Amino acid sequence: MTMTSSEVLKSVGHPELIDAPFDELEFLGAFHPNYNCDEIAWEGDIDKYINGESEPGDCTEWVAKQYPDLFDANVARLGLWCQNMLKAVENYEKMRYHPK
Repeated sequence: MTMTSSEVLKSVGHPELIDAPFDELEFLGAFHPNYNCDEIAWEGDIDKYINGESEPGDCTEWVAKQYPDLFDANVARLGLWCQNMLKAVENYEKMRYHPK
């Protein structure tokens, strides 16, 4: 048995996303199996650093030490984004095509 995307969205508590334009961040938040994990947080910290949104005392200072080259920071962020999005896609597909 296969569920529709609407059924999957309802089952994870996001009925407001039904018929809404696709949004990658909404998808990630709805379907990543552990959205509060370190990888999501680290990706956000790297993104803040890349976009110059650093604040004294936050993790972006550590990011700057880890990736003084913005190119490397972008590559690291992209790698984390891909890993996190893949987990969300796999979770969605498992729910849609192999419901319990």
